[in-house]
Amino acid sequence: MDGVRWTLRLNVFTCSAFGILFTLHSPGVAAYLGAFPPFLLRLIGAMLFLHSAHLLFGSFRKTVLPVEVYYFSAGDVLWYLGSLLLLVSTDFITTTHGAVAVIVVAVIVGTIGLAQLWFLASATERSYSDSLSSDCIPRHFTRLEAIGFSWMRVKTWVKIWLFALNAVFLAALLFWPTEFAQMVIAAYFATAPLLLALMIVQRGLTRLLGIAHLIPWAPLLAYVALRLSGDLAGEQITYQGHAGLFIYAIVLLGFVAVCLAFDVYDLACWIRGDRARIGSQTDLLSRERGEAAT
Repeated sequence: MDGVRWTLRLNVFTCSAFGILFTLHSPGVAAYLGAFPPFLLRLIGAMLFLHSAHLLFGSFRKTVLPVEVYYFSAGDVLWYLGSLLLLVSTDFITTTHGAVAVIVVAVIVGTIGLAQLWFLASATERSYSDSLSSDCIPRHFTRLEAIGFSWMRVKTWVKIWLFALNAVFLAALLFWPTEFAQMVIAAYFATAPLLLALMIVQRGLTRLLGIAHLIPWAPLLAYVALRLSGDLAGEQITYQGHAGLFIYAIVLLGFVAVCLAFDVYDLACWIRGDRARIGSQTDLLSRERGEAAT
């Protein structure tokens, strides 16, 4: 558990540092960010102090509690997601250097959260018994190798679909810095820590990964639909007003809708009990049965 403890203490340091900065220098930080309310920064700073105290206590406890580590990591991921939301949906951060600082801090905090999960998973991983080995990537693989092995066993058509989906999202950069492009890119990068956290904890890929798309992309789907249908979520995107952006929005809407349909199906299968890691013996046998049935 040494890796977990030291990562928690690194988290203590970052939380305390920002707690001091936000509490004692809120006017300066607010001006640096653009228009962030100083009183809100002081409130966040006070909450960071409380959080750092909990982190410190948890890191020095004789037995590190996994549920606490999950809680701390969830907080780090939420900080990352909240930072993206602030960047695209409010007028609090209006300076370029402020936006860059928010992104850098968000990446650091998110990375610490994922590192906590990684070290916890490695420390608490048990040797697989014969009864469970068929549902696991080979034990001699490292966690990183197991995740890579699981990805390589994804069906070819699924890989092609995912590459196309990523390309469609990144194409939003062609319309930067419009508000629409910023929302799309923010939603795209919001999936990263969610996907990584699930893969780390599960030591591979399962159907549960669909939830990592549903959380940020269901609101995105609604946003794109609203932008195409009226002015409720911003100025309506029309073919007459901006043909390129209109066509892109239509294509994006279709890709996201199809992706979320797949994700809902995968999540339903996972809930019903189909939780095998892709590439495991259980997964391979399931595929063989499915192919034989057809």
